[in-house]
Amino acid sequence: MKKRVAAAIIIVIAAVLCIGIGVSADKVIYPCAKAKAVEYLCDKYDADKSEFKLVDHRNAGAYWDASKDEFFQHLAWKDFAFEFEYNGKNFYVNRCNGKFFDDYQLDDIELWCTEWLQSNVDKSIIGVQLSDEELLNYMNNCGKDYDYTVSKNDINDFLNNYSHSAKSNYILSVYYYDETVDLLNPSVDEKAMTQKLKSRLNLDDRVTATFLQSSVDKKEYKSKCSMWFFEIA
Repeated sequence: MKKRVAAAIIIVIAAVLCIGIGVSADKVIYPCAKAKAVEYLCDKYDADKSEFKLVDHRNAGAYWDASKDEFFQHLAWKDFAFEFEYNGKNFYVNRCNGKFFDDYQLDDIELWCTEWLQSNVDKSIIGVQLSDEELLNYMNNCGKDYDYTVSKNDINDFLNNYSHSAKSNYILSVYYYDETVDLLNPSVDEKAMTQKLKSRLNLDDRVTATFLQSSVDKKEYKSKCSMWFFEIA
């Protein structure tokens, strides 16, 4: 009985702490985090702070995490996430382990990857699957700071290093369209295209080709607790 009472008291105290931390993050820490995020963007893109318009944000704070076990939740921490508008484009800025990371360049990088693959692998390639996670992987794998701006000259390096860990489960999906493909049995052609990609990229089995008749779309994901990100697929 005493153990149950003690457990209940601990839960109540934890809940009160969560509320307190949440209020603190909202009233005290948030203005500072927002200012730091804008400062990071100004330095990275050589712009004035007035050029970045805040569209949305998520506060940092503690929450009950049930992702591993629904019945035995544990306290976890969610960090700040921001959505800004700059040069007519909306993008996300996440704070990751105390550092800011943004996906403003995601569309450009996807376009440059597509153009590079068209020139070096096959002209029928129409797009690649890309998200913030691949961009974050590239920065981490190559030891680049998050304020590094990717250029067109980095694309070959990017394609070969966005996920070069042998333990990684990330697979680069490359989309292509060829009107001569047998629509009833495109898998034969997909295997041939995948082999062409493997022969040109240093990704072993972490690349695959997919026949696609529609255009590549961009989707947004705003989690309540994890990183906000866009995915082009």
